[in-house]
Amino acid sequence: MTITAKPPRFARADRAALWFLTACAAFVGLSIAVVTTVGLVQILVTGETTLTVGTDSPMPAGLYPAGLELESARFTEGTITTDDLSGGAAIPLALAHLLTGLSQVIVALAVVHLGRSILRGDPFRRSVVRSTVTASLALVVGSAVAIALVAIGTTVAMGELIGEEFMTEKYPLLLSFDLTPFLVGVGIGIVAGAFEIGGRLRADTEGLV
Repeated sequence: MTITAKPPRFARADRAALWFLTACAAFVGLSIAVVTTVGLVQILVTGETTLTVGTDSPMPAGLYPAGLELESARFTEGTITTDDLSGGAAIPLALAHLLTGLSQVIVALAVVHLGRSILRGDPFRRSVVRSTVTASLALVVGSAVAIALVAIGTTVAMGELIGEEFMTEKYPLLLSFDLTPFLVGVGIGIVAGAFEIGGRLRADTEGLV
């Protein structure tokens, strides 16, 4: 005798909440795609690029506006906007921007697919596991490559803007790395493993009386 499990029936509030969260994920993915496209056009077409760099440079002592008087302080971060970068600096920065946005869009699509699968009563389907694994790899690999490209592009850009010797001696460039995407990617990979185990358990127990 074979028994096939029926999809669970959700309460109206639960179904509405799932639809809302799925729609939010779709909206976020679309918004990221638009922002990424606009950023690429800005870098590649107009040439305007904004760099956020860390530094460790002393601030001039003295009297500042609003009566602020400094005796000792240091710059730790600065933002530079320029439209005069060579391809050696602009292209790595544009690729990093593309990879970051693309990995986030892939994660949003995976969340949308998961939400639709839960609404259909089949969250352990193989396509959910594949999309979740893809999202995990996109975050981990894409973030690693993006960090390397940002480091290359920023170093080349700062060398062009203020000179390599001056940058090394007066304003040393400090590159910071955000490991959050790696941790999120690993977490999504663990979730994919849980879905894989759940799918196997369901396959093993389906049909048992």
